[in-house]
Order: sequence, then C-alpha cells, then structure tokens
Amino acid sequence: MPPDVSPLTIRTSVSEEGDYQSNPLLTPQGGRATYGSVTTPQVDLIANTATTSIDLMALMNANVYNLARFSSEDGHATLSVVNRGAIWTEKLGGSFDYDTTRTSEETSSGLEVAGVRHGAASIAPEVDYLLSPADELSIAASYSGAKYSNTQLFTDYVVATVSPGYTRLFDADNKASFNAIGRRYETRSGFGVQFTDLGGSVEWNSQLDQRWLLDVALGELHRSSHYDPIGGIPISGASVWDTTYSVSAGYTGLVDNFTISASRAPTPLSIRTEAVISKFTLSGSHFVTTRLELDLAATYQFANFDGTEGPYVYLQKNYLSVAPKVQYHVTNTLSFAVNGNFRRQQAEGIGNGAVSVYDPAQSSGVMFTVSYVPNPKDM
Repeated sequence: MPPDVSPLTIRTSVSEEGDYQSNPLLTPQGGRATYGSVTTPQVDLIANTATTSIDLMALMNANVYNLARFSSEDGHATLSVVNRGAIWTEKLGGSFDYDTTRTSEETSSGLEVAGVRHGAASIAPEVDYLLSPADELSIAASYSGAKYSNTQLFTDYVVATVSPGYTRLFDADNKASFNAIGRRYETRSGFGVQFTDLGGSVEWNSQLDQRWLLDVALGELHRSSHYDPIGGIPISGASVWDTTYSVSAGYTGLVDNFTISASRAPTPLSIRTEAVISKFTLSGSHFVTTRLELDLAATYQFANFDGTEGPYVYLQKNYLSVAPKVQYHVTNTLSFAVNGNFRRQQAEGIGNGAVSVYDPAQSSGVMFTVSYVPNPKDM
C-alpha cells in the first residue's frame, strides 16, 4: 500500500429508529409483537491518491426491545482497497459482522430465531491485467465463514470461491465478460456436508443512454454434494446441472431513480445445506420536492431444491418483503423518515422423500427514523 495515501476524508452519521413489528420471527401461529429502538452510529474513512483508494466503514447497532432476546449490541465493518496501475490493478474487499440471527437469517432460511449470536467474516482479493486498451484478464477469489453460538439450530460453515475471467470492451458503453467459477461450501459444526460448484458464465453490460444501464449474465453450474456418514450409515450425495442468471436494469433521472433485477444462483444456508435461490427485487426513489422523497423496496425470492440438499432440514420456500418509505430532508444534514413494511413467508420441510408444508406466516411493521449526517471532514 503506498505510504502517501491522502487526503483522508471522514464521513460520520448517527440515526435513531423506533421500530414496531407484529410478528418479527414470522411464526405461523402469529408470535409476539415487538417494539423498541435501534441506535446506529457510523463512520466511513476514505483515502485517495491518483492511483489508490481505500474505504473503511464501521457501524454499530444498539438494539433495545421489549423482549430481552431481541436486544443486542451489534457491529458491522467493510473494507475496500483498489490500487490501479498502467497495466495491473489490485483489489481487496473484506467484511465483518457481529450480530444475531434476528437480522442475519431474516431472508436466508426458514429458521426464524432471535438471540443466537452470529459472526461472519469475508476476504475477497482480485487482480486484473490489461492486455490491451480493450482486453482485460482477471482472477478473483473469496473466502467467507459464519459461526453461531447455538450449533443445535444453526451450522457453522465456510465458502471458498475462485473465478478467472476475461473482459472485452467494445466501446465506451458496451462490454462483455466471460468467467469461470469454482466454489466449495463446507460445514464446520455438526455432521460434515460439502458442496462443490463448477461452471462458467457470460455477461453483457451496456450503458444504453445517459439514464439507462443494463446488465445481463447467464451461466451453467455443475453442483455436487457429499455427506459424511451418520452413525456409520452412509448418506448418498448427488450431482446436478443448474442454470444461473442475473438481469439488472437501472434508471437514473433528475427526480426518479430505480433498479429492477432478477437472479438465480446457489446460496449457502446455515442449516447444513445450499439452495438455488431465485430472487426478484425492485427499488426506487422519487423526489416530490428537493426535500420530500418517496422510496420503495420490494423483494420476492424462492428456493429450489434439486436433490442435493441431503437429510431432513427445515427450509424456506418463498419470502416476500415490501417496504415503502417517506423521507423528509429538513436540512442537508438532518432528515426524518417513516417506513412501513410487510413480510410474508411460506416454509417447507424437505427430506427423506417427504415434504411438510407449514402455514404461511406474515408480519407488518412501522419504523420512525431521525438521521444526522454532518458534512464530511478532510484531514
């Protein structure tokens, strides 16, 4: 890392949120309602030179709720380092999370449990080499892991990925990428489970005009699973071919901004398995005035299980979330917001040739937030 990284910009913020949820754990029987507050201080350190940029973000959440198992002190951090040379570019990404399953498992599995500590960390290096002004080779890797304080309900796991690629720039607005991928998922608690994914994808990225951006990717993965014997009894693995894709369209206007996306890809879960998750998202904002902003975020996702998931597990089949928001910017540094949300989940237990369908569960809530974001400071 060059010793002359400067100047340093410090961005800080703090927010206070009042939160009410009618059924936060999405239990079919309804569950208990929760109400409480979330205090979030955040700091972002940014350093730049002509060739190097460094961005370190850290935040804390102080969660205080009427139910003790919902209260916690959480922390999150991310790191991004980019060093650009004439031919070589080195990148390094990283993240760290220390929270509970109330938030970490909200959309990833059918297990909705509060109060279980969750820790996660990841590192993702990448190196790019410019063959010519229009051709680039790259190799990216990542290693991530998750750990839980209760391994009877949740399973510790790690995921390692390597992906070499080639990118062709056709003009200033259009480029294509070809990527191979190898990924390994392994459990680190309970009985041993391994998933190995091998395949590739092709991606097209286009700036259609000054306001529209389109990104399309299509791939094919060979997925295989292996299970350690349980009590001396062998467990059969399986292998399948799965199609993956991602499509994203974004619009950036003077008063309107939105992104719509669809994707299908294997996703590691904390319940000794990996599922192919299909996800559809919509997010957007509209400025009624320079101070009044309307936002909307919606997600629908469902899990595909193709025979590689192994012994009986309790799994989420589909999940819907809709969250409208009204935000008023009092000044350039102070804002108030009111959020609503609606969530619905339909869960199924799959395994040993049986399917158990659970009653759907839903929850609605409202949040009131005040945020203070002072002007950045250059050091």
